[in-house]
Amino acid sequence: MEPKVSCVNHAAIVEGYYMGKLSLREGSLQIPLTAFIRLACANTSVEKSTAAARRQRKRETAARRRAERLEELTAQGKFVPLSDRVRNALQHAYDRFGGARFVLRDFLPSFQEGTGALPDVLNSLQEMPSTEVLDDGNVHHNRTDYLQVATVSGAQVVLPAGSSFAQRDVRTLHQLALGRHKLILMDPPWQNKSVSRGKRYDMLDHSELLKIHVPHIADPDECILAVWVTNRPRYMAYLREQALPSWGFTYHTCWYWLKLSKNGELVTPLDSTHRLPVETLAVAYRAKDQAHEQTLRQRLGEQMRIVLSIPLRHSWKPPLECFFDKDIMSTTHRKVELFARELRPHWTSVGNEVLKFQATDLFQSTLPPTYPHPAWREFRMSKREQELEAECEDLRSELRVMEELVQRYQDELTAVRNASFFRHNPKNTPDLHRVEEELFENQNLAPRGSAMRASKAELPVLCRANGEEMRFSAVKLPSQNWEWVSDWHCDVHAQTDESGWMYAESWEQLGDINQLHYSEQTMSARVRQRRWKRERMLIRSTGLPATLNQSLLTKSRLAAMRYANEKLTQQLLRANGRIEELEKRDKIYEAHMLKLQQVAEELSNDLYARSFDLHDPVAVPYTVSKSTEVLKQTEELLGDMLMEQGLARLDTLAVTSEVQRRRSEILAACENELQNTMDEFNDLVRTLERTQSPPPEQ
Repeated sequence: MEPKVSCVNHAAIVEGYYMGKLSLREGSLQIPLTAFIRLACANTSVEKSTAAARRQRKRETAARRRAERLEELTAQGKFVPLSDRVRNALQHAYDRFGGARFVLRDFLPSFQEGTGALPDVLNSLQEMPSTEVLDDGNVHHNRTDYLQVATVSGAQVVLPAGSSFAQRDVRTLHQLALGRHKLILMDPPWQNKSVSRGKRYDMLDHSELLKIHVPHIADPDECILAVWVTNRPRYMAYLREQALPSWGFTYHTCWYWLKLSKNGELVTPLDSTHRLPVETLAVAYRAKDQAHEQTLRQRLGEQMRIVLSIPLRHSWKPPLECFFDKDIMSTTHRKVELFARELRPHWTSVGNEVLKFQATDLFQSTLPPTYPHPAWREFRMSKREQELEAECEDLRSELRVMEELVQRYQDELTAVRNASFFRHNPKNTPDLHRVEEELFENQNLAPRGSAMRASKAELPVLCRANGEEMRFSAVKLPSQNWEWVSDWHCDVHAQTDESGWMYAESWEQLGDINQLHYSEQTMSARVRQRRWKRERMLIRSTGLPATLNQSLLTKSRLAAMRYANEKLTQQLLRANGRIEELEKRDKIYEAHMLKLQQVAEELSNDLYARSFDLHDPVAVPYTVSKSTEVLKQTEELLGDMLMEQGLARLDTLAVTSEVQRRRSEILAACENELQNTMDEFNDLVRTLERTQSPPPEQ
């Protein structure tokens, strides 16, 4: 399979982050003009001068020594040359876009001198609030759709629109509420002698990777992990054999970044033993089940991917979007970069040097010096205008999200209408027509009038995600082309309790996914919320073939049956629990009855044996007291049986007529036994009275 090769204009992509207002300053870049190392070219001239022959001998000697050094390093395991497959693919990629076919404009923009309007442009940008300390290790966001500037440790930095960052050690990642991400990028500062000599940045021992809690930020359903690895063999071996398994990821493949100089040459030869012109991107994945794993493997594919670009600064890799196109990762998925040194729109960046490439002195203005008008600096918006501007920005953000959803649904509908795809691959039909309706149930735990009550205005007891009050019965199907496939049920997950409640200190904290939520009620929790959901599916659509409509209807019926089966299974489990409790109580009752029968039998034997003692006046009082004691014990035992709390619940646990009938029979037998005992006792008392009474006078 031929590799997928693409040439990337890294600088142009970065300048796109800044919306045409700022561009990279050429003097701040470290672009290699020519190759660092070149292969020795053989001199084909027949006649050579003495000096030329001497130079030729020196080149041959140097080549021989390099070959010997290569063999020595290979034997020691310190150097592993590129495999023939990878080397041939890289050479083929270079032959297509480098060397004689190199076109500079495909790799670098045409740098222009600064216009001198940089201060004006920076003054025109909105500034982050001065109360927000950006280097405190917490997560900070630019939630707007425009650039912002901020001051960090006395230096001014630029924040792209939609970017998020946390300036801290990635080994403390588990202390941040970053949420879950579909794509994770890591560029660890591997130990390197050339970096150590240059003191460009602090390095990290490869064994420290296990201290990074990657599963804390990985999406549990599916996640792709991409790690930049140097060409040292033991680093790749450690990553594949220890780091990835400990994080729960499966190694998939390696992709490559081939580095060119400004004149189109490779920065070093492909056979260099000192430094290779290529860097490796190891790709791994994890998923919740085999079906999702197979889907991820199909999206990643088996095709090798090679990106060619010109390095801009040391260790500044090309954006990951150059490798992961829309077929692999949607633009709406959450993405995070660890050990980051720059900010990107719609990415979360974490690292000790996360703002290194955001300093304003690395940029220049692309606007004329007259922008903006000088009077703009004295212009100040009123408080009401600022509120309106903030509302407009929120509406623009919502509109952008809706446009992305519309575009996604249009793409999905186009794919669905491709009926031939479903005929040839019915098992891989994407489930594109399942919609989940959701309502939120809100409760304020503090009493009305209490100082502990949440400060924000009360949310309705039942509302939509935007706060609009809604009832279950008011949620209707949009048309007859849809049908419900489930009932309303609570969304229970790891961040909720067993009833689906999620607790927080305020409504604002509940609404922010980056804030800490509680899965159980605490002393500081003032509000709680749980999410109700119900699914509907499309069963028909105009413009689709009849076979496809029938397929949609069948899928909807299967989904409804699946939900009903899950609901019935839960009911059966609860019923089994009640039956087990009933059987346990029944065994206790039978044990009590057995003991009662033994006491009754003992009483009967005693009465029979002591009836002969009634003629003995001396033994009569002892016999009466003993019989009275046995009868009292019997009554107490029967009272304990009938008044036991567990048996009092027997009526609620008796779910079948057979159990009720059996209980009635046991109670009737017990009452009859007690009545017979009482009758025998009364007869005994009357007999004693007649025996002890004086004979009538003659």
